[in-house]
Amino acid sequence: MSVLGYVQAFIRLSQYSPEDVNTDPRRAPRLLGGFDPTLVAHLGRRYDSFTELVDAAIDMEHCLREAHEDQRRKRLASAPPSSSSQRQQVVHRPLLPIYHNDMRQPQEQHYGTQQHLSSCRIPPHPPVSVPPAKPSAKYPCYKCGKTGHFSKNCLAL
Repeated sequence: MSVLGYVQAFIRLSQYSPEDVNTDPRRAPRLLGGFDPTLVAHLGRRYDSFTELVDAAIDMEHCLREAHEDQRRKRLASAPPSSSSQRQQVVHRPLLPIYHNDMRQPQEQHYGTQQHLSSCRIPPHPPVSVPPAKPSAKYPCYKCGKTGHFSKNCLAL
């Protein structure tokens, strides 16, 4: 609500409590108590006259509104132009190559200068082949208890 609208409502409602606002020095603090805290902080000094307080509050409200609009204009002017109203999403790329289970060589990613790339390259690893597991004499079959085969190849039912 604007200061002028609040003052009009204050005057209209003050008829219901004349003993609290019957003099100018009693009206001013009551009116000030209903203002926005930001406006009260900017008004600063104590006002003994009701009309003096109303005039100062209207002027200060106008100044604060102009300052707010000026900040908004500056913020909009300094913002980069955007083709859409949606916020741009930032995509983060991994700094290190991602290795997959099938041991393919990672694709080269180009970050920084060529000199920097040569100092950060990871030497290629030879593919590791895992030999198939051979049954060992020390590991018995879980089904029949004999050595020389695993339970998945066990002939015992």
